[in-house]
Amino acid sequence: MRSWALLLLVPGVAACAGPTPIAARLGAPPAVSPASPYAGAELPPTAVIVRSAAAPARNGDPADTRAYYNALPLLDTFDAWKPSGDALFAALFVGTEAGDDLLAALTPAERVNVLRAGLRLAPGRAAWECARRLDWRHMDVQEQRVAVEHVVNAVLDPTIETPGGAFWDLLECFGAADVPWLLEQFRDADPDVLDRATVSLVHKVTHAEHFPLLEPFYDASGATDPPEMIELLSLAVSFTDQHRDVVARSWWGREAIDQRSPKTEGLPAALTVCLESLLRDDGAPYRERYSSTWRARWLRDAVPANVDATLLLRLEDRGWSRPLVLWSMRHLSDAATLERLRKRADLREFDPDDDHVAARGALAFRGDAAALDSLEMLCTTDGLALALLLEIRPELAVEAVTNVLLDSHANIASDDGEESALDACLAALWEAHGDARLDFGATWNSSVFASLEERVLTADIEASRVLHIAHAIPALWTRRMAERAVARMGAAPPDDEIKDGDWYGGEHYALAEVGAPDAFRTRLRRWAQDERPGVRAMAVWSLLKVGDPRSGKLLIEALRAIGDELWGGELWIGELGLEYLALSPGPEVEAYLRELVTPDTPERVSFDRRFGAAVGLAMLHGLPTSLLQEGEWWAYAEWWDDGDARSAEIDTFCALALQGRGVDAYVSLLDAHPDTRFPGAGDIHDPRVTVYLERLRRERHLESYAFATAELAIQGDLGARAEQWAALKRGLYRWCDDTDARTATIGFDLGLVPQWAEFIEAGDCQEPTARVPLRDLFGVDLDNHSGWGHTGAHAFSVWRADRPGPFVRSRLTDKFVPVPR
Repeated sequence: MRSWALLLLVPGVAACAGPTPIAARLGAPPAVSPASPYAGAELPPTAVIVRSAAAPARNGDPADTRAYYNALPLLDTFDAWKPSGDALFAALFVGTEAGDDLLAALTPAERVNVLRAGLRLAPGRAAWECARRLDWRHMDVQEQRVAVEHVVNAVLDPTIETPGGAFWDLLECFGAADVPWLLEQFRDADPDVLDRATVSLVHKVTHAEHFPLLEPFYDASGATDPPEMIELLSLAVSFTDQHRDVVARSWWGREAIDQRSPKTEGLPAALTVCLESLLRDDGAPYRERYSSTWRARWLRDAVPANVDATLLLRLEDRGWSRPLVLWSMRHLSDAATLERLRKRADLREFDPDDDHVAARGALAFRGDAAALDSLEMLCTTDGLALALLLEIRPELAVEAVTNVLLDSHANIASDDGEESALDACLAALWEAHGDARLDFGATWNSSVFASLEERVLTADIEASRVLHIAHAIPALWTRRMAERAVARMGAAPPDDEIKDGDWYGGEHYALAEVGAPDAFRTRLRRWAQDERPGVRAMAVWSLLKVGDPRSGKLLIEALRAIGDELWGGELWIGELGLEYLALSPGPEVEAYLRELVTPDTPERVSFDRRFGAAVGLAMLHGLPTSLLQEGEWWAYAEWWDDGDARSAEIDTFCALALQGRGVDAYVSLLDAHPDTRFPGAGDIHDPRVTVYLERLRRERHLESYAFATAELAIQGDLGARAEQWAALKRGLYRWCDDTDARTATIGFDLGLVPQWAEFIEAGDCQEPTARVPLRDLFGVDLDNHSGWGHTGAHAFSVWRADRPGPFVRSRLTDKFVPVPR
């Protein structure tokens, strides 16, 4: 554990080391209002935080990654950097005409130093003016926290006139961790200030745990024109299912809910009030903007009883979430709901919005044999029917699906062009595992299909089908399935996959890559010699991606033919695809790359091709191949004129690569462009790269502080790791928004994924940001903006339950996939 001591220093102007140029130019400090608590201070106090105890260093490889990061000591800037007296004095004038003129005349570095110095001032106009002029990229975690305090204090200080958009300044530096403190500050604030505060920022990162803190700010009972905070709350709750009673009381009033007689069964009183409001026009449209499916999700998780029959029937009459309402009637036994279900289940009442499927599911749940038969008939083509049948009678659903998946004729499309029975069944499996299971609250998991593996392994079906089945059913993602699929691979992929490019980089082929890697590469080598250009092109590119030292000669021959008949218009590989040869090291590969880097006839080798070959050569000699994904080499190439292969920078890079100095070649790029952000720099463990990153952090005016901190964290710097983790854990709005999957997990440390899974339940601005690492790491589609039938957090938790891990990186897909069992 760490502890902190706070020391307040109150130096006067005379404490500065004599008159300074800035002091001489500015004269006396600006007057302070007598009403201000800071009146009479010649120089406002500067807070200096002193670290008195450090956290223990990392010990081994702890299972709890988050505990390790929480234990890292965070060095606060107020201890690491102290502004000069000159900069502190200048900061006092920021916001005045003289101070602004001075800022305009300073260099970018001097200007940032003056503004950062202002963060050390006590709360007041000067501190606020400095805070609002600093971009978040100039500040570290501690400075951003202090900037938030300065802006809030300025807004609440009656002696300071702040512009109407002052709270938007907080978007630069506030985070989820600041919300409780912000709400506490606003508790007794003027209503206008309160609305401005909440409208501007609170909803940006309002997490579920904040909902109870919001209750004191409003009383919705009888309110016809509630404050905007309530509308923003309705936006925030669309991302989470926590604290439902608190939200209901906020929207519909405590009295309206508490006066209900307690029910021993059926829907909770709070939910009943929420649903009844749908049946009347209560003058509160703000509640309907985002909250309709929030109530639907609550109904999905509740267990109604016969006492709720009238309410459900009226909701069904109104057409509100009709399929879900019909499915919820499965718990009822009264005659009215039974009649309604039979009406909706009738084929003549077919509705494309799943009404009839949900009604049949409810009847089947009640034991209706005819409904069960019809659900079984639909389940191989309809994802909802399959999801509901798996909930009611899983053995029937599995058997029906198995019959189609193993039918040798199921992959034949009809004459009118409709999809084949196999494709329809696979699509139903995806839907059943996804939205259908989530939206209707089904509790089954992928393990219900575990018994299917033996039948697939012994069935006489093609390799592609085996891989598709394993990809659609996570329980079948096994090593035996991979080995079986590769053993069944023929002389070439199926014609339809060649035509559509389906297997090229296809996610289902990742199982063959990670489950039977050697056998899969052997098969790719055979395909790469196929007579058909399309087959050869995709096999070569796959070999380049996964890497295969035994294919060096084959890959070189193929790459020599770029632009010729080999590719046949089927595949654009790009000249920079040459760098992937580094994944297949060997004498032939190195000789070929050297040939391109130092061509006998330079005019025959394009600039891009020469540079790509130089990158590949550098990776053969020390430069990490992880930069293939992270380095964005195509962007580097744009620095030079494509037609000028003799530029000094590319010549230097190529010369060092030829000398076997791969890391030195990379460092030459840093030397040529010292102020440029080089993604992937943290993957290189070299002191010169460390110096480059530390300089970017130190020179705040380059706006690369967060970038350099993330890269240093990946490189292993403990202080940078602590600060990067603090920024993510604190939920700093802009900082998190500027991360990608790699920096958000500090170098693909999957132990930090739960942090982002928590952020999915944040407000409307942080939730989309949180989806990015989960999408880019695992390919999980959580694109469920507010108002859908399930939250992103629920979707990801179910996805992880089907795929508990551990995970391994697939080069073919650039995603993490489960290690086959």
